[in-house]
Amino acid sequence: MTRKIIIDTDPGQDDAVAILLALASPELEVLGITAVAGNVPLGLTQKNARIVCELAGRTDIRVFAGCDAPMRRKLVTAEHVHGKTGLDGPDLPDPVMALETANAVDFLIETLRGAPEGSVTLCPLGPLTNIATAFARAPDIVGRVQEIVLMGGAYFEVGNITPAAEFNIYVDPEAAEIVFKSGVPLVVMPLDVTHKALVTRPRNDAFRTIGNRTGVAVAEMTDFFERFDKAKYGSEGAPLHDPTVIAWLLALFATYLWLTYTLRLFPYTRPWGEQLSGYLVGMLGSILHGITHAIPGLVTVVVIFLITRGIAHALDGFFRRVEAQHIRVGWLDEDTVKPTRRIVTIVLWLFALAMAYPYLPGAQTDAF
Repeated sequence: MTRKIIIDTDPGQDDAVAILLALASPELEVLGITAVAGNVPLGLTQKNARIVCELAGRTDIRVFAGCDAPMRRKLVTAEHVHGKTGLDGPDLPDPVMALETANAVDFLIETLRGAPEGSVTLCPLGPLTNIATAFARAPDIVGRVQEIVLMGGAYFEVGNITPAAEFNIYVDPEAAEIVFKSGVPLVVMPLDVTHKALVTRPRNDAFRTIGNRTGVAVAEMTDFFERFDKAKYGSEGAPLHDPTVIAWLLALFATYLWLTYTLRLFPYTRPWGEQLSGYLVGMLGSILHGITHAIPGLVTVVVIFLITRGIAHALDGFFRRVEAQHIRVGWLDEDTVKPTRRIVTIVLWLFALAMAYPYLPGAQTDAF
């Protein structure tokens, strides 16, 4: 099972790392990359997107240029962070692959209209101008989006362009309002998350020692990129903001596969392993998105525990009723209900533990 995505981006060194991660992941099918003005003007973001595709050896990926300015205000850029080109650091050649002639907004509209409903995930890594313009121009596509997983905003963390505002939302708040009010399921990676994904010196050295040109280029990009955040925050390194979007998709996919594999190990759960794992991931994931946007770490762990206990109690009641009344529900009967109950309970609590771990004090991702 692969997930179809469209990456909307304004590269940016951290955008480049996100694109490279997505293109290297067989779990994801990148239908196209749409460039938007943001970190640097559109002429550079569309060029940088093609440079990154060539760096990855993926000249088959189509790159489209979109909006060159926010919906209702002047463009604010971030050369003070990313350098004049947006990809300052490595010496990368100009792209050979051609830019698609179609506009990025038209590509978004046509792709979503042509794809099965709920089959395409949008992954905005920059200002939301392209997405909002597509939604405003073609409202019928809104219901066709499976999900939007984006990097933007800040909750308890201070802003990175003003004391309160995160850059992507600040550049085009009108576009953000359209997207956030669209009704499409949203997963947001705010600064509260991205400031935990730091490029420390050992991690950057690990990129460099991979030995190929991609690893060296990433190390040189993040060497340049980290200078701003280290000076501003006094941190060990720069946060890799945008790769958290792709990392979330891959983590969700890994959770789904783990649950499916675990449930298929046992004869009593094999017939419905895939369906149950998908249901649990979707249901608990949606609950946790809302929780983590509203409350901090340890409280989230407690809520996860309480939700899991409630689900476990309800399932246990169902299984005991099947056993006590000697009834048959599908494959469940008085002989199979006990082992099934044990397996489901163990899997449920293991899943809850995996979901709760990132919110424990001191837990920090080593994904980057």
